[in-house]
Amino acid sequence: MLGKIWFALMAAGFGWSLLQGEKGAFLQAAVSAGEASLSYGLKLAGILGFWLGIMEVAKRAGLVDRLAALSRPLIRRLFPS
Repeated sequence: MLGKIWFALMAAGFGWSLLQGEKGAFLQAAVSAGEASLSYGLKLAGILGFWLGIMEVAKRAGLVDRLAALSRPLIRRLFPS
């Protein structure tokens, strides 16, 4: 369903650019948006890898289990089932 919505938005944008006579502007905007999304994705992948490594070290050290035990009373009150 979301794919259909995105397709409709892209088709509307392309149609509007055709009506305005600015096909190049649509293509330029699409390419720059693709470059930006790839850049953000790579940055987030690096941050995710870093924090996954930190959490693996914390897990092996037993810190994750201790934090889970400390937060268990609060979690049980927030989510009783």
